[in-house]
Amino acid sequence: VAGPEDTPETLSFYSEPVYASLANIISPLDDTKKEDKKDQVVNKDYNFLEIEIKYGILQLTEALSFLHYSCHVVHRNVTPNSIFVTKKGTWKLGALEFA
Repeated sequence: VAGPEDTPETLSFYSEPVYASLANIISPLDDTKKEDKKDQVVNKDYNFLEIEIKYGILQLTEALSFLHYSCHVVHRNVTPNSIFVTKKGTWKLGALEFA
């Protein structure tokens, strides 16, 4: 979304805070792995409802469809590490470095 101060020479980047990656939520670190990866914080009690999983998969499908059909780009890195979950529970597709 371009603002009034944007020109063809500028690039705007918009983001929102995320809770964790999907990989961190579905496979929390145990105590032995925590020593190696102290910077990753995970809530071990986080559980998805069935409807949240279905809605998350729908969001990923819409993101991939947009990339493929509108942008003519293939993601090539869809993994649980490249899916981010916001505090509101929405799933966002990231890690576009291999697109």
